[in-house]
Amino acid sequence: MLKRILFSGVGLVILATPLLASAQSVNEQITSLLALIKSLQAQIVALQAQSGGQSFCHNFNNDLTVGSSGDEVSALNQALSSSGINTTGNTSVFDENNAGDVVSFQAKYGIRQTGYVGPLTRGKLNALYGCRNNQQQTQTTAQTTTPATTQTVIPTVIQSATPVTQPIVTTQQMSTVAPMLSYINPTSAKVGGTVWVYGANFNQNTYVAFDGDFGQVIYPDNAPASGTGVFSFTIPSNASVGHHTVQVNEKGATFSSSNSVTLNVVAPQPVSVLPIISSLSLPTAKAGDLMYVYGSGLYGNPFSIDGNYVTSLNSQATDGTSVSFWLPSNLTPGRHVIKVEQKATGIAGTSILFNVVAPQSTNLPNISSITSEFNGPIHAGDMVIVNGTNLYGAPFTIDGNYGTPVSQQNPSGTSFSFVVPWSTSADTHTLQVMQIGSGTLGNSVTFTVVASQAPTISYINPTSAKVGGTVWVYGANFNQNTYVAFDGDFGQVIYPDNAPASGTGVFSFTVPSNASTGSHTIQVNEKGATFPSSGSVTLNIVP
Repeated sequence: MLKRILFSGVGLVILATPLLASAQSVNEQITSLLALIKSLQAQIVALQAQSGGQSFCHNFNNDLTVGSSGDEVSALNQALSSSGINTTGNTSVFDENNAGDVVSFQAKYGIRQTGYVGPLTRGKLNALYGCRNNQQQTQTTAQTTTPATTQTVIPTVIQSATPVTQPIVTTQQMSTVAPMLSYINPTSAKVGGTVWVYGANFNQNTYVAFDGDFGQVIYPDNAPASGTGVFSFTIPSNASVGHHTVQVNEKGATFSSSNSVTLNVVAPQPVSVLPIISSLSLPTAKAGDLMYVYGSGLYGNPFSIDGNYVTSLNSQATDGTSVSFWLPSNLTPGRHVIKVEQKATGIAGTSILFNVVAPQSTNLPNISSITSEFNGPIHAGDMVIVNGTNLYGAPFTIDGNYGTPVSQQNPSGTSFSFVVPWSTSADTHTLQVMQIGSGTLGNSVTFTVVASQAPTISYINPTSAKVGGTVWVYGANFNQNTYVAFDGDFGQVIYPDNAPASGTGVFSFTVPSNASTGSHTIQVNEKGATFPSSGSVTLNIVP
């Protein structure tokens, strides 16, 4: 209302100016106008006194964002209300609702909608509500500033008056310091995930250049305050799986990004697929060992040992096929359970058992005996058992040659077993076990490998059987490597229901489900043997 009166008075003066110009000198016009303006100002002051106060004004000098507080926030709320914004924010602490109110104000006046009160938004607020020479701030800010000076506008018809320049509101000052990127966290994430960017010289114009400045521009989730060194951004929905270059730059800047880092975008794990553990690198381990877990759908899911969550992973494959972690140092000898659950739902996936053994003794390994699995002669391809002490996990040599794998081992270190390589000759051989860590060999023992004799088939019973039926084979020189050649060596190989002991003459096998009705040739042979089958009989498969 007061402004309307002032402008009406000035308008009358301007309308009256041509009449005055014809009767008075220019100087007299100026004197008359100033006197009239002074009179109008006095009327305004009087009206303000009658209305009980003065109109709202405030000089906004500070950037405001979530977490800001004080009189500046209160003044902001009043200014937004005066602008017709239906405010919902806090009157003393800038919160998410305040940011929403600011977005409405920015949308109304065509300012980029960040929810952050920066130079552009402050410039508009000051243009609308900044205090003039005869006004005092409604709110007192933490910093005392000099109010902008209101200039007296001289009508343009007075040619001899010196023009007076109106104050200009600076909307945005461009930074002269390039933003610097140090690192990001995490370095691997899924589409839609949040990535935090750390560095220096960030401000509300900073953006992420995804795959370079000619790639995709991504703005921060919340515009950082000027001079800060951290902000976050969301991986866009159209980002492809794989490695991407991440840089930072400033909108409108002429300098280039000062550094780049690599972000690996990984495929999201379908919620419908539960994680599965298939195997472990150490089915038998010691406390403190590095354990690898293999399976599918493992990436990003929590693991537990005996119900206690693994707090830190050593590594995890982004394709979900493996993770690794260090076993706790306080695990006691015995059986323990590793379990994985789906992070999104908390539904348990599969679990797997492993065995923890006591640390290896510092004593040298000692072999006391070597025996065949069936306590008979040892042939190439036979399983043998080594007994002694301090044998757990220790590599062994046959005639000085390493590399024969262990089939089974007792965690107490008293025994292990292995299969005699097929290439082992019929002769006497030396076995030694090496101490882990020192490489020192323990005692040596000898064992004798005897030549295998060709298995002989005499007859079968019954001679006619159905699919899935049991057939007994009788003959000689059978052992745990004997098999049935169904329709000859180029037909189907069928292993006995139970491996026969070396030198025995009987075993049984099951007629396979894919055997066709009719007559079939039955032979016996030995796995890895160079001799041919020594005979054959006929089995009739009936419906």
